[in-house]
Amino acid sequence: MLDQTHVGTPLPVAAPAFGSARTPSPAWLEVVETFHAAARSTGVVAADALLVLLGVGIAGGDRPTALIAVAGFLAGAWFGHVYRRRITLEAQGVVWYARLLPLPLLAMLAALAASGRQPSEEWLVSGIAVAVALLTARTVAWLTVARARRRELGLRNTLAVGTSDRLRQLHRRLDGYPETGLRTVATVTTDAPNDIERARVTTLLQRGALDQVLISDLSEHELLEEWAASVSDNAVDVDCALVLPPASRPRGNVARIGDLGVVALGRLMPRRPRMWTKRVFDVAIAGFLLLLLAPVFAIVSLAVWLSDRGPVFYRQWRVGLDGRQFRIWKFRSMVPDADALTENLAHANIADGLLFKVPDDPRVTPVGALIRRLSIDELPQFFNVVTGDMSLVGPRPLPVDPDDFNVAARRRHHVRPGITGLWQVEGGHVVDYDDMIKLDLAYIDGWSLRQDIALLVKTVPAVLVRRSAAY
Repeated sequence: MLDQTHVGTPLPVAAPAFGSARTPSPAWLEVVETFHAAARSTGVVAADALLVLLGVGIAGGDRPTALIAVAGFLAGAWFGHVYRRRITLEAQGVVWYARLLPLPLLAMLAALAASGRQPSEEWLVSGIAVAVALLTARTVAWLTVARARRRELGLRNTLAVGTSDRLRQLHRRLDGYPETGLRTVATVTTDAPNDIERARVTTLLQRGALDQVLISDLSEHELLEEWAASVSDNAVDVDCALVLPPASRPRGNVARIGDLGVVALGRLMPRRPRMWTKRVFDVAIAGFLLLLLAPVFAIVSLAVWLSDRGPVFYRQWRVGLDGRQFRIWKFRSMVPDADALTENLAHANIADGLLFKVPDDPRVTPVGALIRRLSIDELPQFFNVVTGDMSLVGPRPLPVDPDDFNVAARRRHHVRPGITGLWQVEGGHVVDYDDMIKLDLAYIDGWSLRQDIALLVKTVPAVLVRRSAAY
């Protein structure tokens, strides 16, 4: 038995025993939940395609017309982020799904209009038929899920974090709304800190016995960081959510537990994203830019060499993917023996943590100052991208020993380091070391190819206003 923390009479004295892992849901229920939540799954997409075919068929469309409608709907669903991973709290009821339907339906109608295969007066009929088919299917799925949860099937093991009063509130809501799909199996009180509670939570996380963390005060985010750092990379997914007080009157897309608003915060320890598309994109763009910028490479190389007849390139060991070290390429912007002079400038370092930055660094040459001003010294790193040591976008690699990073910061190395990234675009030299780590982890947790493209575009104005900083 897992002892519960006593925080008032509503909280249970003990939670169910669950061995070394969470209690599995029935296979059929997982299938229904996956469909209802519009998860990013081939099966869910195929089911929706069949429903669109059914709706257009009911409206009188032939098979080619129905296939065009499916293509338009799925394109709109992709742009509208219909298919994505959602926590159980986000996928309650069907209103959330109804809010997502307009864009896919409009894309479907636009595809039908462009095809010219269906009279304009039938477009509206097709749209209504498809909407009814999809909403009916989600409604049936939700009623099935809600009934199963009221029978205590498929409930997620939940850790609640907050003051005694907030925990009592939260437990009453979860007990009264089993449709949320959560059951409290452990609590941590923040107004009466207890090391035993926190150690127990670490054990549960390492055993894979928790699915959800509900936290009622973001000022306790250090707890989440502590737990995330204690969990191995292969840990099961644990979702985190912030519970808002009743007085906040949550509206719109905010999830709910009764009258309490809930905001999803993401995973406690996200799995590594599958980035093969990122790698293909990196190689294609870096290879193209190396060809395009060949004249620039020639001019800069000549200028660096003529300035003091020293080496054109500068190579330095940096920490990369999985903590492995590699040599980074840059155009040399400092005097040839710059590294030997670093210790003499330690007193002038204005950065914190593992960063090193000296204003008006005396080691920088006149040519180096110019190429640094426009970040031209970073261009040879496209070679690092092609060889697989770096990515176009990612956490900036630092010239330190891999063991210098703490457990949380080592998560930066779950992806290849980048030439640019969220840190350079959003903060650059004005951001301290701790904030840099948080920005890097936020980038990893929310990675998408679309985000990489956006950051590459934003890098140009960031360089022009000198917001980025090279290390």
